[in-house]
Amino acid sequence: MNAIEERVALNEALFREVNENIRKVSGDGRHLDAQFVCECGETSCEARIGMSMDQYHAVRANELHFFVKPGHEIPLAEAVVERHDRYVVVEKPPELRPLLHGDQD
Repeated sequence: MNAIEERVALNEALFREVNENIRKVSGDGRHLDAQFVCECGETSCEARIGMSMDQYHAVRANELHFFVKPGHEIPLAEAVVERHDRYVVVEKPPELRPLLHGDQD
């Protein structure tokens, strides 16, 4: 794992935590749009992504997947696995799994 991949993974894991809190306060409205924080690796990003809870849960079904605003992909640190109108799903390399859970030493 290189330094760029590690930094991006840590930033994205932080944004994932923020989005989990947004999901919790948004209730269980399965088809309502909520405004989530872009999970890109750029710490200064303030972009919001509107998606339904169903879409949110579909991304979360794979712990290596994150959603970012189109154009916020970082090819050196992740692979694009899906493209949608309002967001892109990126996948982190499996060796970064411990960082995504805050399990770093």
